[in-house]
Amino acid sequence: MLSHINHFLSKRCTLLTIMLLLFATTSIAQISVTATLGSTSGTVTTLKQAFDSINAGTYRGQITLSLTGNTSETATAVLNASGSGLSSYTRVLIQPSGGAARTISGSIAGPLIDLNGADSVIINGLNTGGNTLNITNSSASGVAIRFINDASQNIVQNANIKGAATSVTSGVIDILAGTLTGNDNNIISGNTIDDVSGLFPSNIIYSAGTATAGVENSNNQLLNNNISNYYNGTSASNGVLLSGGSTDWIISGNRLYQTSARVYTAATAHRGINVLTGNGHVISNNIIGFATSVSTGVYSMSSTASITFIGIDVTVGTTTSTSIQGNRISSISMTAANTAATGSGALCGIRTGGGNTNIGTVVGNVIGDTIGIGSLTLNTTVSTGTVVGINIASANNTNAENNRIGGLRSLGSTATIGSGVFGFTVSVVPVLLNINNNTIGNATAHNMVAGIFGTTTAATQVAGITAPFATSATVIASYSGNIIRNLTSYGSGSGFARGIMTNTSGVTGSYTVNGNTIFNITTNSSLTSVTSGLTAAAGIHFAYGLDPVISNNTIFSIAGLNTASTQVIIAGIALASATNITVISNRIYDLSHAGTGTGATTPSVAAGIVIRSGTTSLNIINNMISLGVGQSTNTLFAGIHTNAGSSPNPNTNIWNNTVHIGGTAT
Repeated sequence: MLSHINHFLSKRCTLLTIMLLLFATTSIAQISVTATLGSTSGTVTTLKQAFDSINAGTYRGQITLSLTGNTSETATAVLNASGSGLSSYTRVLIQPSGGAARTISGSIAGPLIDLNGADSVIINGLNTGGNTLNITNSSASGVAIRFINDASQNIVQNANIKGAATSVTSGVIDILAGTLTGNDNNIISGNTIDDVSGLFPSNIIYSAGTATAGVENSNNQLLNNNISNYYNGTSASNGVLLSGGSTDWIISGNRLYQTSARVYTAATAHRGINVLTGNGHVISNNIIGFATSVSTGVYSMSSTASITFIGIDVTVGTTTSTSIQGNRISSISMTAANTAATGSGALCGIRTGGGNTNIGTVVGNVIGDTIGIGSLTLNTTVSTGTVVGINIASANNTNAENNRIGGLRSLGSTATIGSGVFGFTVSVVPVLLNINNNTIGNATAHNMVAGIFGTTTAATQVAGITAPFATSATVIASYSGNIIRNLTSYGSGSGFARGIMTNTSGVTGSYTVNGNTIFNITTNSSLTSVTSGLTAAAGIHFAYGLDPVISNNTIFSIAGLNTASTQVIIAGIALASATNITVISNRIYDLSHAGTGTGATTPSVAAGIVIRSGTTSLNIINNMISLGVGQSTNTLFAGIHTNAGSSPNPNTNIWNNTVHIGGTAT
């Protein structure tokens, strides 16, 4: 009897042991594997184990890895190319299952997931039926996903991807060197890519491919991702950085933002999208700024150092033009000690540093906002800090059309600190330059503004388009069809407000300034000089150039607010030094001046056309000018004001112009 009892208990114990083993095996199996060839099903506990099995040829053909739980990775999950060793697959699909959030995580000094020449891999977070996928590498020396050695035709979509890589030569997702073809035709779409609970990556997307022609990382697409919290307080940071060996990318529909205010302790540069290489990129419909993915809040930056921010910065090639279309750069606030008065300034929407680019030629970009003030705001703690809409620093070909720039503001931290706002700056001499059909300044009064009226005593500088380069070179340039409005320089120092302002020395070439509408240009400047035609306010200022034509422009409501008794000059068009310039068929009216000067030799002046100087000949033909109507200030109104005898002293032809002077003499 006792033997029967022992035998029964032994069988029960064996059965219990088997059940416990089965339960334990099931409880740690986090990934279910199915395949069409080789072993057609199985389970593993980590992604690394799944990839190792694929590399060993255990699972072949079309393979699906379904996450039924969370995996904790202690080493990099490396998937090699099909055909490498024993591996043979046509597709690998990785996705969550079971209607719950699944996580692949680790703290690995290297890639968490490494696509090592792997093709046709799909990582799909689904975001349906309760299924979501989180991919997190919390190491400051690690990345979440790496593409390397010709990994191509892969898709990463609908996932939450987090990283903390602090290196400026790494990101949350890295796309690195190729071997024969480059890492090509990969799609990263619909993901949320950001930091690991306050451990910030310097870059989100980082590409450093092979520079050899044909081996670059090419035709990759970044589409509709939420990219946020790229931040390094002491080094450069970027939402997207193509640093080398990358060409023909599409970067479209992404949102780049910071969820909290960022404080920087070193003089460094920060960019939303930074492209330093390649040709034929398309950068379109991205939103850069705000504090959320739904365009609320403010992207806030502050430092006691000379930091800079550029929304989109491209330095590219000339083989195929890079296209920048339909992007929005808005709701950004910066406090900094940056003295940059030209170029891209301290805070800039779009910059081209080299190569051929088309900016807004298909769909215009919005920089700032189309209504209101202060969308891009700089609070500068040192003089001359500047906000710039678009900076053209490429010596090649640039076409900038249909862009809308408005709501740019710069303020000094004290009354004696000056600042600036520019719609466009051109800081080198390009071969071909077209700045046409843009709207600079929105419909809100004084929305492109530097300084505070009645408070700022320093010089403030505001212009719609400014090209202050001063090198001896030739350019073919057109500034035509633009609307420039509601520009205001409030500083009472020797600053300015000008609609279009060209170079003052050295540059030859063909210029066309045609069909612009320029109005509501306001200055509180005390500038009395007219050197090089640079008056305190002007609709158009034009200096050096060869055979330039200024035609069919409409200029009105140019106002001087300064009540000083000195000779401050307000001008519709101001000219100097250009060779064989023609000013024809322009309309200029409603210039006003609050100056109180009454002296015969130094009165306050409002003039339709001011001629400071010129070279060879100067032709003023068929212009219509009406000044003084409804005004009774102590102002000398002059239809055409010439500085005869100046050097250089052109032959001036003034033909068939119509000038009307009204108002009440005082």
